[in-house]
Parts: sequence; structure tokens; C-alpha cells
Amino acid sequence: IASKIAVVRGDFRQEEILKQWDIVLGGSEKIFDALKLKVKCSSGTYMRSLADRMGKDAGTGGFALSIKRNKIFLV
Repeated sequence: IASKIAVVRGDFRQEEILKQWDIVLGGSEKIFDALKLKVKCSSGTYMRSLADRMGKDAGTGGFALSIKRNKIFLV
């Protein structure tokens, strides 16, 4: 997680996010299940909200660790 946050440039609350992860992990390494998805959606879709909703529906919690836009479809 720290290595992914380290590549983010600009002021996007990186230090605050790392502190929150430290609280979640409790200072130790934990293993999390991961799901990789390919989603075809409109430009108004919020992927982080989708990840959160899927986690809630599964009863486990969820978040988007990495989001990559491959295409923009013009209508």
C-alpha cells in the first residue's frame, strides 16, 4: 500500500492515508482477499463507491486499491 501511495504526486493527503492504514493494519501485516475486475461503464460511475458497495454486500468491506481507465467511449 505504501509503495502505491508513494507514486502519487501532488497533495492528496498521502500522510493522512498512510496513518489510517497503520491504524487498520495495527502495525502488522495482514492478508486480504483481492478481486480484480474489468468494468465497462459510463463516465459518471464512481469505481470507489462500487468497490465499497460490493464489500458491504459481501459483508466484508471493500475498497479500490488501484483504478485504471482504459478507454473513453464517446456517445
